Amino acid sequence: MRMDYELFDYGKFICKDYGDHIEFGKFSSYANDETELVIPAEVYGKHIKAIGNWAFVSCKNVESIVITDGITSIGDLAFCD
Repeated sequence: MRMDYELFDYGKFICKDYGDHIEFGKFSSYANDETELVIPAEVYGKHIKAIGNWAFVSCKNVESIVITDGITSIGDLAFCD
């Protein structure tokens, strides 16, 4: 089943807006110096329900990621190095 979405930048993330919820997508490579990341519960009034595939790939400096309640899905290889 294909789901349509719109891409948008949110701080250091590229996210997908599915209309009823948001998926946190790829961590922008330009912000690779971050050591702590917080995934908020909502963005622009929409709940964050998922972390996308490869979201934090190659984020070598990240030591901690806070995942708030409401995340029901974490994509393939989200924390792959």
